[in-house]
Amino acid sequence: MWSKYDFEEIEELHREAAEDYTNRSHANRDEARTLLTATQNLHDFRTFLEKTHGPAVDDEHEMQLFYLRRGIRALFSIYWMCKNHSYSACYGRIRFLFDLYLVVRELNREKEKTKRKYQEFKQDMEENDYGPYDTLPMTDYIGGKRRQLKGDLAEEEDMYGGMYDRLSNLGSHPHTLKSAWNDGEWNEEMEEDVLRFGVIFAYAIAAQYIRTFEDSRIDRFVREEMDGVIVQVLLVFGHLPVFLEEDLEFGSQIG
Repeated sequence: MWSKYDFEEIEELHREAAEDYTNRSHANRDEARTLLTATQNLHDFRTFLEKTHGPAVDDEHEMQLFYLRRGIRALFSIYWMCKNHSYSACYGRIRFLFDLYLVVRELNREKEKTKRKYQEFKQDMEENDYGPYDTLPMTDYIGGKRRQLKGDLAEEEDMYGGMYDRLSNLGSHPHTLKSAWNDGEWNEEMEEDVLRFGVIFAYAIAAQYIRTFEDSRIDRFVREEMDGVIVQVLLVFGHLPVFLEEDLEFGSQIG
């Protein structure tokens, strides 16, 4: 039986068992290194944006930036959980990112409506004292959006309804028998799958940062910063999924 005094030894056991992506012969080395690097670049961009371009952030951008920030943390989670063979947890984060992308894309499609909604939510928060377990109006609004968009996508293309179900079964449902065998030991195929999903959503987040500030006074700055992430992704992928269709133009502009 381990005790808290064995903490360092236990941590070392986990470090030794984790994947080493510095090994040039590792099967998924490029995907892993691209995911971590692209995610760090997204994180650094967000930090720099907040410190130096705060006045350029308007009410029409605030909700998108909140969710995109959560997306970056999810990408970091995928990398570290994959490195430690926690594949089912990775799939849970991938489903989260799929939902997040659909919602942020919709917020950017309707920026004037997004701005009005944000202003309503901000006023509501100032006027009402919500407890830590109370559901906020913004949560209800975004939750409704997510369900609608997920349904629309499944009706538009059966493949994506099936993909969402697969992500849910592998990453979110404890009763799914297949997911019980996913974790604990290295699986080359599953590792490649979750890492490639992570890289895809790094592109998706970069694209939505561009969409968020399209036609703003920092449009060019954001595009130039996100080009680096997009190039990193395209070096791993020959082509990207169809659900990114309206954002694929950013990749085609890299030359």
